[in-house]
Amino acid sequence: MAVRRRNSFQSSNVDHYRMPAYKGYFAGRNLGLSQVWTEYFFYMDDDMVITETTKMDLLVSFLDKTNFHLVGVGIQDRLSPTTYLALGNKTHRCIVQKPDPGYYSEVRGFPGIYANDAVLNIFLASTNEAKAVGFDPHPLLARIGHNEFFLSALGRLRVAACSFCAVHHVRGGPVPGNYSRYRKPDKRFKAKLEKLQPIYA
Repeated sequence: MAVRRRNSFQSSNVDHYRMPAYKGYFAGRNLGLSQVWTEYFFYMDDDMVITETTKMDLLVSFLDKTNFHLVGVGIQDRLSPTTYLALGNKTHRCIVQKPDPGYYSEVRGFPGIYANDAVLNIFLASTNEAKAVGFDPHPLLARIGHNEFFLSALGRLRVAACSFCAVHHVRGGPVPGNYSRYRKPDKRFKAKLEKLQPIYA
């Protein structure tokens, strides 16, 4: 019987780690982050491409010269910074997303860079500070989690967004037949998610 080989992306400049099935991408991020030994790391999805407009040297300089731990970039002309507002009383608390503009203020001395609470899935961050927060590997966050990292980081990471740094988003490529099955949560998964007890208070 023929055995189908899995693709490997291992090369001289790439370490490729294969996770067990159904562990979720937060668990994968924790594994990847555990292998980083540099002061900073740059995170983005696999359909993003670094270009001249990413300005990696400027992002590194920003973190070096400020007390911020993480700076996000945009996708072409979309930045989408986010700020949160905590509502509630002594026994119940709810965190909601504040309306636009999505940031608190421009960072002094850095025109076009804004302080906020969360950014898109494309950012440069302090390795040690991000490791201290970590990515929650809870199974119900395995397929939809993103804001959860930034909610966990509230009060712990200082986050900014750069309005003139961006990556290119590659769209319209071939999509495997079972992609949607794993990418988009089904009704059963959503039902389980609704029963999840509040874990961010």
